Amino acid sequence: MKKKFLCLLLAFSLCANSVPVMGAGTKQSTSLCTSVYTGSNAEAQSYLRAASPIKSYLSPCTDSSIMRVQYAPSIKGLLVEYYDSAYHLKNSRIIPEELPLFGGFYETDTGYFVVTGQENPKEDDALEVFRITKYDKQWNKIKSASLSSCNTTIPFRSGSLRMDACGKYLLIRTSHQMYADPDGRNHQANATIELDMETMTVTDSYMDVMNSSVGYVSHSFNQFIKVEDNHIVAVDHGDAYPRSITLIKYATDASTGSFTPDSFLTPCTVTRVMDFPGEIGNNYTGAAVGGFEISGSSYLIAGNSVIQDEKNLERGTRNVFVAAVDKETSEVTVTWLTSYTEGDSTTRTPHLVKTKDGRYYVLWSRSGKVYYTEIDGDGRQKSPLYVYNGNLSDCAPTEINGKLIWYVWHEQTLVFYDINLENPSQMNTNAFTRVPPSDSKPAEVKAGQTRRISGIDYRVTKSGTDKQAEVQAKRVVSKKKSIQIADTVKIAGVTCKVTSIAAKACEKNQTITSVSIGKNVRTIGKNAFYRCKKLKKITVKSKVLKKVKEKAIQGIHKKAVIKAPKKQLKKYKKLFSKKAGFRKGMKVKK
Repeated sequence: MKKKFLCLLLAFSLCANSVPVMGAGTKQSTSLCTSVYTGSNAEAQSYLRAASPIKSYLSPCTDSSIMRVQYAPSIKGLLVEYYDSAYHLKNSRIIPEELPLFGGFYETDTGYFVVTGQENPKEDDALEVFRITKYDKQWNKIKSASLSSCNTTIPFRSGSLRMDACGKYLLIRTSHQMYADPDGRNHQANATIELDMETMTVTDSYMDVMNSSVGYVSHSFNQFIKVEDNHIVAVDHGDAYPRSITLIKYATDASTGSFTPDSFLTPCTVTRVMDFPGEIGNNYTGAAVGGFEISGSSYLIAGNSVIQDEKNLERGTRNVFVAAVDKETSEVTVTWLTSYTEGDSTTRTPHLVKTKDGRYYVLWSRSGKVYYTEIDGDGRQKSPLYVYNGNLSDCAPTEINGKLIWYVWHEQTLVFYDINLENPSQMNTNAFTRVPPSDSKPAEVKAGQTRRISGIDYRVTKSGTDKQAEVQAKRVVSKKKSIQIADTVKIAGVTCKVTSIAAKACEKNQTITSVSIGKNVRTIGKNAFYRCKKLKKITVKSKVLKKVKEKAIQGIHKKAVIKAPKKQLKKYKKLFSKKAGFRKGMKVKK
């Protein structure tokens, strides 16, 4: 299969003298709302390694009003708001939370579907892991469908979730962390589910380990799905099997209620759209996928990427591209829409939007500005490039009332952006500062909520408001040599004390050489730093450390130094005991 890499050097390219920076028509006002929620979706569409579930949606209503659907931990449910065509808030409500992990939202002509999930660390086949809930257009709950015994410990892990309909069936493409393999490792891959929307029963799912002939990609860091002539067409961002952006066409007819292929009789057609040099399984690929649409002649994939050569893992500047896969030949043509040099500020992950009349727009952001242009059905740029001050979010621009509309939410500020499709050069900004009632309650986090900060996954262990809530350093994913366990972290706008380090939090990390432990940590869990062979320095800032559990430091560097506060030195020498992994050659000192 041939691949063409085109860089369009046209009159409307990124030459500085041909791209006017225009100030968007901006309206600012204050609106009174029932509640203000902490959090942000600003640039949430953009990712470096792995995507996350989309939490922000807009949908047109029959009376020209706009429905906004937003998930955030601080909301404690699903926020649904209705706005008039001038973006004035009409009413709002909270849809009660189902399972604690949010996956995604989808609208049909007659109702709404919400996918949620929960972790399954004990690999319990009886535990419900995925739940798909159906609502009518008034948000009355109709029924839920459940999926268990599905080789999943963490649903939606390091990926997204998207859906499309095939007649009465709903197709769901997402990611999951699987049960441990014989070597004790939990791998991540894509996952596909088919639901009968009338009976609310899961009719098919694929969660096993296989290869791309059945649509399997591992790791899969972003997932897209469309239905074309009753067949699934999917896009995955893989780092290993295969290590590429991959277009997968299913030969099976999903309208029968089943999509799972036979790898010999009905294998998928797999097109490697963009390969990534580097070691199989290295999570960093230097690329991201932001959109997938189907034209009459091509499958269109928008993303951004560094130069993919032998130095790709060292590069940081990404340019925006559209890859067009020819429907007849599977030939891949890559058109680059930007041409920044290495060292320039990078582009963010783009959106790709198809309008009702068959036009295609690519939107991306860079350094506080939004760029957009129209492309044709083969991915070629066909309009000038427009640029305005602003931001994107994980809310995909949606065609409503003759405009492409999206919103950016950050704490009390809500900004609606729109592009007039009759005059695409015109982009408007409508910014609102939301004022809560005087009797509103302070934000609170719940046990189980998580956030990744500076390469460390933190998990709420004690629910509460500012400085009452407590979290655990659950897992260190950073590859940096020096790691700092924070004193406090912010989750959903709530400041939480970091009071413990989880069991196996940094187990067998082969890069860490030093770690600083925050002042609020009371417990270091079992095997927390087990066999971190290069870990030579541990600085304990905490004066409230009570427990260092079994094998917490076993197998770290034989000459490791543990620095402790002066007044706690004697006590901490006992805590870092032989049982914890302390051995001759190590030192505990002030």
